[in-house]
Amino acid sequence: KKSTNPLRQVLDALETADDIDWKTYDGWVIWDYADGKSIKLTTGDGGEFEKAIEEKEGVASRLAFEKFKAEILKDGGLAEVSAYIPPFALRAGNAILSFVAIFQYLIKILSIGTKGLLLTGPFTKTMDLYSMHDPWVRKFFDYLAFALSGVDASNTQG
Repeated sequence: KKSTNPLRQVLDALETADDIDWKTYDGWVIWDYADGKSIKLTTGDGGEFEKAIEEKEGVASRLAFEKFKAEILKDGGLAEVSAYIPPFALRAGNAILSFVAIFQYLIKILSIGTKGLLLTGPFTKTMDLYSMHDPWVRKFFDYLAFALSGVDASNTQG
């Protein structure tokens, strides 16, 4: 079974994933102490996330997020170019192996252009470039960055 879950991918590679009783979930609840409101964010691409943003912060925040998302996901956008080179090709280690790994992706590397700076720079630069100025959405990305990497968006790679 293909999965986007990184842990599942590792366990699939080790051929041990089927030994685990997997629990699934459709989202999570976020409690905002600033206003005492909570919202449930669900997984999937059916617009539930955008609806939750609108319920929590209003139409302007939802529209700002939708514009940002469209820019990131458009053809040739950051989401597409970030998938051009597997992370292992950029890891430090044996210089010859690194060169060989990167060389096979040379055309794709060249097509990334200036977006490469966004991929290795702080996520706040990506938000700035794509005009994500909505305060709540920016704070939410800070929360996500912290939840995933332990630091805010200004210290998390794009």
